[in-house]
Amino acid sequence: MKIQTLAIYLSAFILLLASYFTSMEHSGRYLKYLIFPVVGISLLFYRQLVIKKFLLNNFILYLSLIFCNFLVMMFRGQSNTRFFEEVFLLLIPILTVLAITSLKGTDIRKTIDVFFTAYILSFILFFWKELLDVVGLLSSFFDAFKLSEFPTESWLAFPLGLFSTYYFFEKRKIYFVVSFLFFLLAFKRIAILAFFIAILVWFIYSKIIKIKFSPMGALGYFVGLNIGFIGLIYLFISDFFTHFIKTHTGISINHFTQGRFVVYKDVINRFSEYLWTGSSLGSIHLYLENKYEDYHFLHSDIFKVLIEFGVILFVIWLVFFIMINIKGKRSVFLLLFLNVLFISDNVFIYFDTLFVFYLIVSKYDNDISQKTIE
Repeated sequence: MKIQTLAIYLSAFILLLASYFTSMEHSGRYLKYLIFPVVGISLLFYRQLVIKKFLLNNFILYLSLIFCNFLVMMFRGQSNTRFFEEVFLLLIPILTVLAITSLKGTDIRKTIDVFFTAYILSFILFFWKELLDVVGLLSSFFDAFKLSEFPTESWLAFPLGLFSTYYFFEKRKIYFVVSFLFFLLAFKRIAILAFFIAILVWFIYSKIIKIKFSPMGALGYFVGLNIGFIGLIYLFISDFFTHFIKTHTGISINHFTQGRFVVYKDVINRFSEYLWTGSSLGSIHLYLENKYEDYHFLHSDIFKVLIEFGVILFVIWLVFFIMINIKGKRSVFLLLFLNVLFISDNVFIYFDTLFVFYLIVSKYDNDISQKTIE
């Protein structure tokens, strides 16, 4: 067995353990950060290394944003340890995928399958008792859309949603059926919505309208989507919908938004003076952690980046992140899935979600490179 292959399988085993411990909320979840040094050590036995340009560009983009954010923080005389924690969390998935894909001739397709298997096994190991109650799962599935509670609900819905999107567009039926089944079992409503939005957009543009793919056109749609969301948040915070929702639903806007309204309004009031230059990476987490007992993360990464990086760096991040990671038509739907998660949840610093995302985009980048050679 090649050293590279051994490193991949060892990394998959580490990921399996880390994923299982993450579900347990055990400190063993930090094992996943060992994947980078494990793969990195294996690279010392090879001479020919090829660094994927799009991964390097992602790294440079985040490093530049972090540096600017750090300068602003130093200028204000601020400092917090959370800043450096989030820097690590942003960069480590890029570095890990960069190490995995840096050997010439790496079978990224097979590598994706190996890591997918690791996630599935960790899910089965953690929920095996619940999975035996098939009748109970089927009977409570549709009620879960209202109650947002399901016996096998898991954070794994985010990476599994990426795998489902990937296997759907790769037309690998067996892998798609398996990934989609476990994706539904992991049951995160926003992830399910994100998947079907991606499929719906694909169907409309590929089967009905049949518009020719354009990277710049896709960029425009993504920018419009996120600007529209920010405008919607502004209207919510300004109480534009408060009376309407109360009148037509009989519930408060805070209940309607699952507690987000109060937190969003609180955060924007707290950091409004830093809107253009940013409040510094990690500042929202520290603020929420100190003020709220059970609310430590802002449930909108778009809002988080806007507040912590500021308007100027937010626009730079949004445009360049999308431009860098558009690698063919299929990558647009993967990006769309991720973008919906960015809008209403917090996966911006989740290793597992971003690791899977960059790994799949590496496959798309590889496909484009092979077509160019041919």
